[in-house]
Amino acid sequence: MPTAHIRHTPDGRTAFELTPRRTRLSLLALLALAVAAAAAAVASSPLWLRAFFGFVAFFFGSIFLTGLPNLFQRGGTTLLTIGDQGLEIPRSGLIPWTEIEEVGQTHVAGQRAIGIWTTDPYFAARQGAWYVWPFALLNRALREPALSFTDKVVALDDLLSELERHWRGSGASVEKVETTRRTGSAARAD
Repeated sequence: MPTAHIRHTPDGRTAFELTPRRTRLSLLALLALAVAAAAAAVASSPLWLRAFFGFVAFFFGSIFLTGLPNLFQRGGTTLLTIGDQGLEIPRSGLIPWTEIEEVGQTHVAGQRAIGIWTTDPYFAARQGAWYVWPFALLNRALREPALSFTDKVVALDDLLSELERHWRGSGASVEKVETTRRTGSAARAD
């Protein structure tokens, strides 16, 4: 079941938000993963295993720290806002429809997802904070979309229909792919 819910704003935009409770639970899960990986790093004897668990602890700890300000919010945490101007992501700001090359279904880490490919794969990272860059570089190296939202976070059909409704209304030339796209291995479906 997706954790985000849809909220339509008075100005005609659509926001996908996490409730404060879901945000807190997600952050606590990240903290638990970071602490468990750090404990495994300390308890491991081979150096390569210590390095691996240390990296995992750093990774989950970093994500926890970037989301820490959301822990103290009274309202929901906005994941994505879709409007006639484009997509707005809290950490990266507005991504205009003219920068979006393709929107389609894909798989990310074995989960069904909606992928958003931008003409410049680093567009969101250039507008975002410094800690967005490692994720942008990893997405590019793995040939993943610049932005992706899995079915565990949002209802994919709702997200896809809202994306389609807004970009069609904007007059931008975004290509929507109906078939599933497997990133990195399949050719583009036209």
